[in-house]
Amino acid sequence: MATLPPFFATGTRKGLVVDIRSSGFDVGDGTYTGFSDFSTALKGEIDFLGHHSTFTLNLQLTDRDPAAQNGPASVTFNANTDANARYTVAGAVLQVDATFAGKSERIAIKRISSGKVTQVAFSNDQNRTVKLVAKS
Repeated sequence: MATLPPFFATGTRKGLVVDIRSSGFDVGDGTYTGFSDFSTALKGEIDFLGHHSTFTLNLQLTDRDPAAQNGPASVTFNANTDANARYTVAGAVLQVDATFAGKSERIAIKRISSGKVTQVAFSNDQNRTVKLVAKS
């Protein structure tokens, strides 16, 4: 099914504040500025080992078809947008293939830890995985 909620932690909603963790470390935090069946937006900050940056990430499944297993998407990461991105449902994972500044990026999103955590894996020349955990 190509709606976003099954791939995100249970309870994900607009206004939810999350810790961003990578390799077991808390590296930042973020806030969902939007969340619906077909779009999500996350704004946050990374502050780790002297590196500080802000980011925005917006994802839209532009076909708005809950029965689709693949289709068109739009992804914006900071100032870079790929309005011709594609998504594919691969079991419990939503894969989004986009191109930013001429570089291919695969973003794999899935719900883990009994539905309590959203894992986002970025695959390109620098593979990295983050976990979004609701702040208590």
